[in-house]
Amino acid sequence: MLKDYQIKRIKEQYPKGTEIELISMEDSQAVPSGTHGIVDFVDDMGTIQMTWDNGSSLGLVVGEDQFKVINKSKINELSCSEVKGLRDRNYEFLILQGCGGELSEWVDGFTKMLKDEGIVKDSFSFDEVYSFQNNNLTNIAFALNNKDLDIGKLAMFRLKIRETFGAMWLSDYIDNGYIKDIGI
Repeated sequence: MLKDYQIKRIKEQYPKGTEIELISMEDSQAVPSGTHGIVDFVDDMGTIQMTWDNGSSLGLVVGEDQFKVINKSKINELSCSEVKGLRDRNYEFLILQGCGGELSEWVDGFTKMLKDEGIVKDSFSFDEVYSFQNNNLTNIAFALNNKDLDIGKLAMFRLKIRETFGAMWLSDYIDNGYIKDIGI
């Protein structure tokens, strides 16, 4: 039997609308592995009540069933001139420079780093993610508009990863002339 604080944490980790992919389930009526579903709510026993793509509503039991949260961050491509327009938003972006390979792996990996550092909750995902090419580098811009993001901790973390990932605020990236081909 789960304790109250454990149930509270499960409710925080898996809010309504969280997308999940099932890895395995120990139940005679188990949902097939690989099935996707959406969290409806977490009940008072700590069971994650689901609506599965196959029509099932079988709940997940944390610690018994294996599953993963699907990162819903879609990566949109921008031109360098469109990147300039991002600074007109009412929030900042964090740029990672020189991102090679599969960009979704960068988003997943960076999100995991933020979770591991306690900067975001386990259920966090970015609302907006953009990629753009500049000076033969692929760069990713992460929108910092999510209320569940601890911006103070992120600022300190950005300093720590600056050399490894070229992490910069968008405002610094533009104001310091990193985008040269559009006359900023």
